[in-house]
Amino acid sequence: MVDYNNDTTLATPSVDINRVQILERRAYVIESLEEYYRFKLNGAGGNDKVFRSRLASLYWELQETLYRKFEPGVFENMKKVLFSANSKHEDILVYWNKINMLLGQINLTKIDTKKEYDTTDLEAENSEHGM
Repeated sequence: MVDYNNDTTLATPSVDINRVQILERRAYVIESLEEYYRFKLNGAGGNDKVFRSRLASLYWELQETLYRKFEPGVFENMKKVLFSANSKHEDILVYWNKINMLLGQINLTKIDTKKEYDTTDLEAENSEHGM
């Protein structure tokens, strides 16, 4: 967007746009998982193809980060399980949980950011340490 009053360009940083895209893809994965379990619990036998495809989309969005954060063996196995038509739903859920936990670790979905303060008795603690 251009600010015509002082000839500057205002824009959203690409990092912020990427974060929003990742969170949006995560929301789509959760939505598809909800729908899968809704059908399954109603006795319809649920089909997890939408969940698998949306998780694959999230994987592609995070591929570089996953490669850096996970051990090479875990990363390769994740790729194999996520893109195999013969993978069990439970195996895919394991990697969905790993991806979801990673998003919290990199502070993308972390909501418990309250700072913890040390409320111990400072004089007693200092005397224990010889101060």
